[in-house]
Amino acid sequence: ATHFVSHSWAGSWVTLVRALEALDRDGGASGARFYWIDIFAVCQHPGDAQQADLCFERVIARTRRTTVLLEPWDAPRALTRVWCLFELWTTLRCADEAERGGGGGGGRLELALPEAESASFVDALIFRYDDILRAIAAIDVERADATVAADRARIFAQIRSAADQGSQGFATLNGAVKTALRAELLEVG
Repeated sequence: ATHFVSHSWAGSWVTLVRALEALDRDGGASGARFYWIDIFAVCQHPGDAQQADLCFERVIARTRRTTVLLEPWDAPRALTRVWCLFELWTTLRCADEAERGGGGGGGRLELALPEAESASFVDALIFRYDDILRAIAAIDVERADATVAADRARIFAQIRSAADQGSQGFATLNGAVKTALRAELLEVG
């Protein structure tokens, strides 16, 4: 896979596919894209097989980008989900490691928008940029939702473990994701 896809399961499957198709059309000059989408790669039945599949770090480290679906763009569901925020943070940590010579790839975020919302998003980029910044400023992993309480606890333990290694944990995750999304907006704008 060249792109890891981060999305909320509460969103529409058709919307996700169309947003990825739009990226293929708009960014097709950069070569073929192969998307890693959890529903196809992760065992959906609790147990040992699922736990092994939930080690996204290896997948993210081997992809060029993490594509995050901003649906709806002004209050993206993905930015309110523990898993999605953790995936974005993992992407950024992989980039840091690659820059320090630790190998791997990953590291770049890419925004995917529902086609029906693209015009509204561009309008906001030009005339209501504060609306976009408010959506990003609302990111808070400690307030984010998870369908499975055990997943939330496991992710929080990983964030705390990173804090033991010099990071400030939750604040670091929130800040890193916000900064990366703002930077990506500059690329789009």
